[in-house]
Amino acid sequence: MYLKEFRYLLTIAAEGNITKAADRLYISQPSLSHFLTEYEKDMGFEIFTRFHFGVKPTAQGEHLLQIARRTMEEIDALVPKHTPALIQDCLKVNIGIPDQRAMMLTPYFLSHAKRELPQIKFHIIEDTPKKLMERLNEDCCDLFIAASTTKDSLYPELKCSFLCSEEIKIAVPPGHDLEHRVRRSPANEPYVAISDLKGLDYCLCTNDRNIRLFSDEFLKNHNIPHNIISTSSNIATALNSCLAFNALTFVPKKFAYINSGLAYFSIGRKKIYWHLQILSKQDLQTAVYYDGITKIFRNYYL
Repeated sequence: MYLKEFRYLLTIAAEGNITKAADRLYISQPSLSHFLTEYEKDMGFEIFTRFHFGVKPTAQGEHLLQIARRTMEEIDALVPKHTPALIQDCLKVNIGIPDQRAMMLTPYFLSHAKRELPQIKFHIIEDTPKKLMERLNEDCCDLFIAASTTKDSLYPELKCSFLCSEEIKIAVPPGHDLEHRVRRSPANEPYVAISDLKGLDYCLCTNDRNIRLFSDEFLKNHNIPHNIISTSSNIATALNSCLAFNALTFVPKKFAYINSGLAYFSIGRKKIYWHLQILSKQDLQTAVYYDGITKIFRNYYL
């Protein structure tokens, strides 16, 4: 068992509420809920009983929490006595990852960073892109991942490293008229023509999401009349809404796994992309770890 997992469980128990615990841990509520569900599956029993107002430990859960408390107390007592120099010298870096990406990206990054950058202690902050930018300006975050329609930095005052170009696809519910207009590229890949997206219904994310900013810009630049019938705070809910309302939405290719009930097609014969970047302030401390962190994230998208 890992100390981070114990810390998550103890915070949930202390708050009695997953949303409040997520705020205290600086991670998203969906990520923490997913962690708890998967952890309970691994343990083979329910740790918390869920109520509409919060959570309460089960009998088995309380026993596990007692073990977690004792373990954390022993670690807290041990570390100051035997590793003060390690703690003092350890470089601490706060990395912002958009909460919708974090469920996939955070575990990958931390496992590789532990091996490749053992001298650095990382703290992952999961939030919306807008909030992560605010945290960077407040010096609460050292760097964060952003998505842009251009490879160039949108913030000249920040250091920018290009990670990769990520394809944006159109999510289509089964039986939708657009399915009958799917074409094939010379490589036999399915795609829909941009002109075929006109006059259709869409379920989009809210304005604080990068994918919504991308969607709005794309629809405007290609002069696509459209009807937004639903807005959602995250991509997962937007995809579910597509099924409920027989509508379309835009989704990064790596997010297609979230809902297998939809079909995902490229947009246009040449496809469309947005570009992922790492942004940070221009300072000397950043140079110490910036390249190593960038390499790990870039490898994830290769």
